Amino acid sequence: MGPEGRVELTPAHDGRGLAQSWIEQGLTLRFRAGGERFRPHGREHHHSLKHLFQEEGVVPWMRERVPLLYRGEDLAAIGDLWIGADAGEALASEPRWSVQWTQHPTLRAPERGGRI
Repeated sequence: MGPEGRVELTPAHDGRGLAQSWIEQGLTLRFRAGGERFRPHGREHHHSLKHLFQEEGVVPWMRERVPLLYRGEDLAAIGDLWIGADAGEALASEPRWSVQWTQHPTLRAPERGGRI
Protein backbone atom coordinates (compact mmCIF):
# COMPACT_ATOMS: atom_id res chain seq x y z
CA MET A 1 0.00 0.00 0.00
CA GLY A 2 1.19 3.49 -0.83
CA PRO A 3 -0.29 6.94 -1.43
CA GLU A 4 -2.24 5.50 -4.37
CA GLY A 5 -4.09 3.11 -2.08
CA ARG A 6 -4.38 -0.64 -1.89
CA VAL A 7 -5.26 -3.09 -4.70
CA GLU A 8 -6.62 -6.53 -3.89
CA LEU A 9 -8.31 -9.27 -5.86
CA THR A 10 -11.39 -10.80 -4.26
CA PRO A 11 -13.65 -13.61 -5.52
CA ALA A 12 -16.31 -12.29 -7.90
CA HIS A 13 -19.68 -13.78 -7.14
CA ASP A 14 -21.46 -12.29 -10.15
CA GLY A 15 -19.41 -14.16 -12.79
CA ARG A 16 -17.74 -10.95 -13.98
CA GLY A 17 -14.11 -10.16 -13.35
CA LEU A 18 -10.63 -11.27 -14.21
CA ALA A 19 -10.29 -14.97 -15.04
CA GLN A 20 -8.40 -17.28 -12.68
CA SER A 21 -6.02 -18.27 -15.50
CA TRP A 22 -5.07 -14.60 -15.97
CA ILE A 23 -4.22 -14.32 -12.28
CA GLU A 24 -2.13 -17.50 -12.44
CA GLN A 25 -0.23 -16.19 -15.48
CA GLY A 26 0.49 -12.98 -13.61
CA LEU A 27 -0.70 -9.41 -13.79
CA THR A 28 1.43 -6.28 -13.73
CA LEU A 29 0.43 -3.11 -11.92
CA ARG A 30 1.41 0.10 -13.69
CA PHE A 31 0.33 3.70 -13.75
CA ARG A 32 -0.73 5.89 -16.62
CA ALA A 33 1.96 6.81 -19.12
CA GLY A 34 -0.35 8.59 -21.57
CA GLY A 35 -2.01 7.47 -24.79
CA GLU A 36 -3.54 4.27 -23.38
CA ARG A 37 -6.69 3.00 -25.02
CA PHE A 38 -9.12 0.55 -23.46
CA ARG A 39 -12.34 -1.27 -24.29
CA PRO A 40 -14.39 -1.72 -21.12
CA HIS A 41 -16.59 -4.77 -20.66
CA GLY A 42 -19.96 -4.15 -22.30
CA ARG A 43 -18.70 -1.63 -24.85
CA GLU A 44 -18.00 -2.16 -28.53
CA HIS A 45 -15.18 0.32 -29.03
CA HIS A 46 -11.87 1.32 -27.48
CA HIS A 47 -11.69 4.68 -25.70
CA SER A 48 -8.80 6.78 -24.46
CA LEU A 49 -8.27 6.68 -20.72
CA LYS A 50 -8.60 10.46 -20.77
CA HIS A 51 -12.12 10.12 -22.21
CA LEU A 52 -13.12 7.38 -19.76
CA PHE A 53 -11.82 9.35 -16.78
CA GLN A 54 -13.67 12.47 -17.92
CA GLU A 55 -16.85 10.46 -18.43
CA GLU A 56 -16.55 8.97 -14.94
CA GLY A 57 -15.76 12.35 -13.35
CA VAL A 58 -12.28 11.39 -12.11
CA VAL A 59 -10.50 14.58 -11.05
CA PRO A 60 -7.44 15.42 -13.18
CA TRP A 61 -4.93 15.12 -10.30
CA MET A 62 -5.99 11.50 -9.63
CA ARG A 63 -5.84 10.24 -13.21
CA GLU A 64 -2.10 9.49 -12.99
CA ARG A 65 -2.63 7.61 -9.71
CA VAL A 66 -5.29 5.11 -10.79
CA PRO A 67 -3.72 1.62 -10.83
CA LEU A 68 -3.75 -0.14 -14.19
CA LEU A 69 -3.59 -3.96 -14.25
CA TYR A 70 -1.96 -5.44 -17.32
CA ARG A 71 -2.04 -8.98 -18.65
CA GLY A 72 1.17 -9.02 -20.65
CA GLU A 73 0.94 -5.85 -22.72
CA ASP A 74 -2.88 -5.79 -22.66
CA LEU A 75 -4.68 -3.51 -20.23
CA ALA A 76 -7.04 -5.79 -18.26
CA ALA A 77 -8.49 -3.47 -15.60
CA ILE A 78 -8.46 0.17 -14.58
CA GLY A 79 -8.55 0.25 -10.79
CA ASP A 80 -11.95 -1.01 -9.72
CA LEU A 81 -13.62 1.24 -12.29
CA TRP A 82 -13.53 -1.00 -15.38
CA ILE A 83 -12.70 -4.56 -16.41
CA GLY A 84 -11.60 -5.10 -20.00
CA ALA A 85 -13.94 -6.53 -22.59
CA ASP A 86 -11.43 -9.36 -23.16
CA ALA A 87 -12.33 -10.76 -19.73
CA GLY A 88 -15.51 -12.14 -21.29
CA GLU A 89 -13.46 -14.25 -23.69
CA ALA A 90 -12.07 -16.49 -20.94
CA LEU A 91 -13.84 -19.76 -20.21
CA ALA A 92 -17.14 -19.13 -18.45
CA SER A 93 -16.41 -21.99 -16.05
CA GLU A 94 -13.29 -20.28 -14.67
CA PRO A 95 -13.47 -18.61 -11.27
CA ARG A 96 -13.44 -14.81 -11.54
CA TRP A 97 -11.77 -12.16 -9.44
CA SER A 98 -12.90 -8.59 -8.81
CA VAL A 99 -10.45 -5.75 -8.40
CA GLN A 100 -10.87 -3.87 -5.12
CA TRP A 101 -9.06 -0.53 -4.93
CA THR A 102 -9.32 0.96 -1.47
CA GLN A 103 -7.66 3.48 0.84
CA HIS A 104 -7.00 5.93 -1.98
CA PRO A 105 -7.63 9.68 -2.15
CA THR A 106 -11.02 10.83 -3.40
CA LEU A 107 -11.44 10.28 -7.15
CA ARG A 108 -14.32 12.63 -7.87
CA ALA A 109 -14.94 16.24 -6.96
CA PRO A 110 -17.76 16.73 -4.47
CA GLU A 111 -21.02 17.60 -6.17
CA ARG A 112 -22.05 21.16 -5.76
CA GLY A 113 -25.52 21.95 -4.60
CA GLY A 114 -27.51 25.08 -4.07
CA ARG A 115 -27.69 28.29 -6.01
CA ILE A 116 -24.94 30.48 -7.31
